[in-house]
Amino acid sequence: MCYSQITQTSLVDNQQLAKFAIDLNLGKFILLSKGEELQGGRENYSLLSDTFEAVIGAYYIDSGIEAVRNFVEPIFAEALEKSVDLEPENESINIENPKGLFQEFVLKNSTDVPRYKTEKCGGSDHEPSFISRVFVANRLYGEGQGGSKKEAEKRAAENALSKLKQRRLI
Repeated sequence: MCYSQITQTSLVDNQQLAKFAIDLNLGKFILLSKGEELQGGRENYSLLSDTFEAVIGAYYIDSGIEAVRNFVEPIFAEALEKSVDLEPENESINIENPKGLFQEFVLKNSTDVPRYKTEKCGGSDHEPSFISRVFVANRLYGEGQGGSKKEAEKRAAENALSKLKQRRLI
């Protein structure tokens, strides 16, 4: 399986937060001026996103992090489930955000998070080479090399996803 457009980071972008607000029907609780009401403020994604964030913030202040986690995890899980597409078995992994996809897989299947250990392994000052290893619970999942730390981490995540796919875990 591979995730379509939605990733863990896109769960908290304005458009997605507005969709959560719509699903919870928060628009009807927003206090608006007459002008904003006439301009469709209750459907304004920016206002809906801000409202969802405010509700979550207020809930956190009132009830604490565990209550908020129990509230948002099912909402986020449903959004991620809706975005799952089956990938043909012979298709290679071709994704824009392999680190995000790998993190989603790990979080879905354990309580740990991926940890990247990246170091310079050669090259010159103006053309360095980095190697990155990604671990989950101190277990090596993948390695990658690149001209920047970011690129090496991306390659490590791609390597980890490739290994998981070979084992038919994704």
